[in-house]
Amino acid sequence: MPKVCFRCDASPAIGMAHVLRCVALAEVLAEMEWDVVFACSRDTHATVPYIAAMGFDVLPLDVMAQDEPAALGARWAKGCDLLVIDHYGRDAEFERACRLWARHILVFDDLADRPHDADLLLDPTLGRTADHYAGLVPSGCRLLLGPRYALLRSNFVNVCSTAPARRAEHRSVDRILVSLGTNNPFNSTELALDSLKLAGIDAEIDVILGPHTVGQSELLRRAARMQQKVNIHTDSRSVAPVMARADLAIAAASVTSWERCYFGLPTIAVLTSENMRFFARQMAEQDIVMLVEHGREDITQQIARRLRDLAASPSLLARLREAASSVCDGLGLVRLLNVLAPVCARDGKPVLLRPVEAVDAPLVGAWLSDPRLPPLSRVAGGVAAWLDLRLSDPASRLMMIIHGDRPGGLVRLDRREDGGEASHEVSLFIAPDSGGLGLGRAVLHLVRRVLPGVEIRAPMMFNTLASHALFRQAGFVASSGYYRRLSRLPAGRYNH
Repeated sequence: MPKVCFRCDASPAIGMAHVLRCVALAEVLAEMEWDVVFACSRDTHATVPYIAAMGFDVLPLDVMAQDEPAALGARWAKGCDLLVIDHYGRDAEFERACRLWARHILVFDDLADRPHDADLLLDPTLGRTADHYAGLVPSGCRLLLGPRYALLRSNFVNVCSTAPARRAEHRSVDRILVSLGTNNPFNSTELALDSLKLAGIDAEIDVILGPHTVGQSELLRRAARMQQKVNIHTDSRSVAPVMARADLAIAAASVTSWERCYFGLPTIAVLTSENMRFFARQMAEQDIVMLVEHGREDITQQIARRLRDLAASPSLLARLREAASSVCDGLGLVRLLNVLAPVCARDGKPVLLRPVEAVDAPLVGAWLSDPRLPPLSRVAGGVAAWLDLRLSDPASRLMMIIHGDRPGGLVRLDRREDGGEASHEVSLFIAPDSGGLGLGRAVLHLVRRVLPGVEIRAPMMFNTLASHALFRQAGFVASSGYYRRLSRLPAGRYNH
């Protein structure tokens, strides 16, 4: 069983973003039967109490940074296969000190402002390139850069958002999300509520706070005096459905922006931390957010003006929604896992997934029109209409199977609701020239990485023994006309 140790911190002062990003990876590695442990400051346990509740072994650190490597080695004497560091206060000196104990090191960074001694470095910042890390990492360090590597927690990916489609039809702003960080810098949450009052927009308001947000009592009193209905949420695990219902957000420019992008949520982004300036301005320059900054003019006036502009302009809302949706497809975690523990076909070539795009229509058409196959494309308008229908369906995800460097088929995931419990129905299509390579089994493994902890099922309507054998060999169990799977992923092995 491989061991992974996460070194990250959270507190009312620094917020929870680092820990939540680590939890996204930890959840899936735990599903893959890795031994997951955390090493965090004592403040972290109060700020994010559910780390321990998830069953992970946690080492509370109360020593100086230079003494932490020795503390890690004393707690887990056999070392770890992978050390994941997500901490702006740790650099190459700390990482080198961990080398005797950690066999491989993965660093999460967003700043490109300090040296690292890492095997892998992940920075999802928009516009980030290898040049930003020139001279800051060893020559053998593999860089995973840009939003395609943004890590989302499973409760976001598993919520199949109908929000983008709903917002495309619903042109008014009836529900606004306010999420300005658990540490409430510059009293930004209070200022946002003042802006909403000044803008005079009649919308229901959802405010996200941490369990120990600074000034929470005053915020609750202020919310109670608002003319609009204000809902206060303090459990970060409940954010995903709240975000999916929102028409607009006032939120901090931070790494949690990728969650809003995944939901296609138009956002007024407030620069609450100087170290996020590059990130925020890159997002604003590409019309992904509308940026406001402290010090330029009264922040309340800035936000109120943006609110009025957006409420009055459905086309502006649509532009932000489409730009946001285009930069984050929710597969960043899968791409990282493809590096850490790749899934391969029988010929040894890696098997990957990516979203199907409109430009894939000719290839998909050629596949589905093959006379050797069942008439899968018999819908009004042919393959183009079928593909357009699938790409626009918010309850469906259509992905291209990539074998090595070439397309090898399609996989579709359709969300289903059964008595309040969500499951996803999987459909596989392997290209005629890619048969016999074990792509089906590899793809079923990857699908479980896309949707960790969620039931995956397939209707038992196959007409070949091979299809039945595929699902049985992948650990699916026959039940009520379906093959079903909800169990831990097979263990992966770190492969750098």
